[in-house]
Amino acid sequence: MTKNHSKLLHYTFFDSTLGKLWITLHKKKLCGIYFHSSDLYYFQHKHKYTLKAIVKLPSVLERELTDYFKGKLKKFQYPICFLTGTAFQQKVWQVLTKIPYGRTKTYGEVAKAVKSPKAARAVGSANGSNQIPIVVPCHRVVASKSLGGYSEGLDIKKQLLQLESGIRFKV
Repeated sequence: MTKNHSKLLHYTFFDSTLGKLWITLHKKKLCGIYFHSSDLYYFQHKHKYTLKAIVKLPSVLERELTDYFKGKLKKFQYPICFLTGTAFQQKVWQVLTKIPYGRTKTYGEVAKAVKSPKAARAVGSANGSNQIPIVVPCHRVVASKSLGGYSEGLDIKKQLLQLESGIRFKV
């Protein structure tokens, strides 16, 4: 009996300024960045993926992540793929990839960009379901009068926004 390669995720680690990140690849495309191993295992169990460890990241992706955390990379080029998500969520995630480095958009602006102007809360929910944070920059989406939320906590969101803009936030 052969394994189902369409349900195979390769994973490894990347040491970032935010701590250890768990990185997953599917068919050589980036499909996940996790701040906690439990999040990776939850995703793998929920969606019935097989995990296979790899020794290291592809050199291009490793260089892009390293440069990003040094403040040198403004836009990721490494190919990504979304393994989950509704059509609406995937539209939101595509819009997020177009928010420029160092800039933010409100949940309402993203809702308008996906042609659902009354769906700001749904945009927030889509952000929370994003499996590729940092590269699909959900941290760049803020509320109209505050930073809004972030699935990894506001401290991480503030650090990412500070890295990109140089603006210091109270942590």
